Amino acid sequence: MIAEPVTSKEFEVYLHQLARFAVDYYDNPCIYNVTPEVTPGFLYNNLPKTGPVHPESFDAIFNDIKTKIMPGLTHWQHPNFFGYYPIGRCFPDMLADFITSALAVIGFSWDSCPALTEMEHAMINWDSPDSSQGGGTLTESGSDAIFCAVLAARQWKINQIVEEQQRTRGMKYDTIHDIGKRLVVYSSKDAHSCIEKACKLAMVRYRPIQPTEENQWGITGEQIEEQIKKDLNRDLIPCFINCTLGTTSTASCDKLTSICPVAKQEGIENAHTINVNLSKFLLHSATLSIIWTREQKIYKDAFAITPIYLKPSAHGKSS
Repeated sequence: MIAEPVTSKEFEVYLHQLARFAVDYYDNPCIYNVTPEVTPGFLYNNLPKTGPVHPESFDAIFNDIKTKIMPGLTHWQHPNFFGYYPIGRCFPDMLADFITSALAVIGFSWDSCPALTEMEHAMINWDSPDSSQGGGTLTESGSDAIFCAVLAARQWKINQIVEEQQRTRGMKYDTIHDIGKRLVVYSSKDAHSCIEKACKLAMVRYRPIQPTEENQWGITGEQIEEQIKKDLNRDLIPCFINCTLGTTSTASCDKLTSICPVAKQEGIENAHTINVNLSKFLLHSATLSIIWTREQKIYKDAFAITPIYLKPSAHGKSS
């Protein structure tokens, strides 16, 4: 907690110090060891057990960062860091974070911030076909994007079955729960653990498939088809296939050319949704992902809820 008030002149001075600090750290990635020589509790046990009653000066806080925080970090930008995919980092991204904090706006709808909402829509659609009716949004992380995709697929499949029962006047399933508990999601065992967590939260069955060396550690359509046949014999319902291009454990890619025909054959549809982790692909320094889908309406309908304080204006409805 920095002492208040911070004047505009002080802000400029502090900002200059932080900029110099950021540049030094960027230009000298080897100044620290990759991992710190510390044991659990090294910092926690030396911090106050209650929040400060009186604010501290910027200089005191900045000194704590340099003397207490920096020596205890795992330095992901070190050239010898190989623990995970390194998070992105670049000066343009730092500048973007700065201006975002300075503007302090939130774009959860067109009315809340028209320019921000339209810029997000335009950016997400840059790589989509001109004739596409698809769309998407930014999410806090790749895990959130996958969770949203699983939830949307679950609702889509449930709606399909309910509509079919109403059309044929059949009653194979008495309740939505009877359908939901039979839904199955397929993925590689090497896929990120967030897909398994998404299935737990969505309360659908997760079916991990073992990749093999002969397929360069990517799962194939044949493997998924074999598992789907077993599940259909158990009166289960295929709902979602998760494919990874660059797994965390082996950097392998699942075989889309053989998986997509199987998906379409089983009513899951071709590949229509993509999740791009920006910290890996666009040097974004914070966790942020794009989710884009050809089935924009289905995706929206899965989460549609509009309380009075979020009802759009006439302009917002047309955006």
